[in-house]
Amino acid sequence: MRIKLIINPFSGGKKAKKYLPKIKEILSKNNILDISETNDIIQIEKIAFQTASQKNYDMLVVGGGDGTLNIAIKAIKTASPSPKRPNDIPLGFIPLGITNVFALETGIPQNPLAACEIILKAKTKELDIGKISMPGKTCYFISMAGIGFDAEVTQRVHPKLKNMLGAKAFILQGIYDFIKYNPAPFYIQQDNGTPEKCFLAIVCNAKHYGGKFTFFPQASISDGILDICLLKNKHRRALLSFFFNLVIKQSYSKDKNIVSFQAKKFKIYHSGEKPIPIQIDGDVGGNLPAEFEVYPKALKMILP
Repeated sequence: MRIKLIINPFSGGKKAKKYLPKIKEILSKNNILDISETNDIIQIEKIAFQTASQKNYDMLVVGGGDGTLNIAIKAIKTASPSPKRPNDIPLGFIPLGITNVFALETGIPQNPLAACEIILKAKTKELDIGKISMPGKTCYFISMAGIGFDAEVTQRVHPKLKNMLGAKAFILQGIYDFIKYNPAPFYIQQDNGTPEKCFLAIVCNAKHYGGKFTFFPQASISDGILDICLLKNKHRRALLSFFFNLVIKQSYSKDKNIVSFQAKKFKIYHSGEKPIPIQIDGDVGGNLPAEFEVYPKALKMILP
């Protein structure tokens, strides 16, 4: 097989560098392996786009965190004549990030070397992806997106702190931001329905959020629909209850401040001057307004 490997050598702190020699050894056995090592977002997207466009390889493999995977998916969809159709070149993933939400969701081993063995079997499955259209910009997500508090925390976490502390960096930043919590409202609207005012929104294409936590245990990455959860109250107590319920995996149906529903397409906008960020698969990807849509079975992935 002809394999193109794009690997972020700085993913997960020192994790990627530790496993890189053995990853090369496994994937190059009886295969033609072409490797690009970079942590530059523009370069990752450019290389993935070229690989998907030229079709000189049998598969594209990405080694890094969920953010690195997201960049590759965007490039593949941009290179495709029809983003709603599965990619011609299957995409493999080696989890080297901090939380590896996508690997948890799909059963890809957290051990990078075991993930390489899965890739060599080249078993593929078609998955849904979410599309986010913003003014002058289009992004995609495979696991989840967030608007409000979690996106603001993601935006403010310093990269060096993230590399040093991993998931703990988000917790520390979250505590700091919670003390100063004063959210701006925004609105979500389906088709021509009545807009709903809210202060936080989580849009899930999968069960997992930020690690082993789950907003929607019934969600599926291949059911052709998005699951949405909204926080309707701006007070700190409501936000604390929102995330506490997430941690203890309690049903949201008992909380009057939370609304959940499913949709294939909707838009979210705001009327204030303060920019409201969107986190996409754990990285900040833009600001409101945005239109969300699901593309069923539009991504061909190598999975267990």
